[in-house]
This record gives sequence, C-alpha cells and structure tokens, in this order.
Amino acid sequence: MTLASIHNPTGSSGPTSRDTRAWMLEKMPLGEEDLNALALLRAEHVKAYLVGKGQLPAERVVVASAVEKLPASRVAFKLQ
Repeated sequence: MTLASIHNPTGSSGPTSRDTRAWMLEKMPLGEEDLNALALLRAEHVKAYLVGKGQLPAERVVVASAVEKLPASRVAFKLQ
C-alpha cells in the first residue's frame, strides 16, 4: 500500500487517519533503540513537570533506567 493508493482520486474524502497511520508505520519501523529514546524523553518531560508545576525539589525526582521489561502501555512509579 502506498499513500497514493489510499488517497481517493474522486475527491470525496481522502485517506482516513487510520490509513495514514498504517502507511506511516509500514514505512517507518521503530526499533528497540527508538523506543528507549522515546521512554527517556517522556521520563524527562514528567520530571520537568513534577519539578516545575508539581513544585517538587529536583534532587528528589530521579529518572532511573528500567530494570525489568514492562508492557508498553504501563508506567511504573516507585516512591522511596
């Protein structure tokens, strides 16, 4: 499937967001390194929020590496 093939040439509606997403996922596969970089970026954003808006001291908020592999749809927080 190409982006051109999912486009409706009659001009009525064009590709749906589901079609576009499927095309993009097919063309841009993500590897383990990409997912780890995304996880680190998310963690840094959460830390910035907790320190900024949450008004927590920066020395109390630590971004730690994952020790165990968790399902991709879960986030684990551990208080010390």
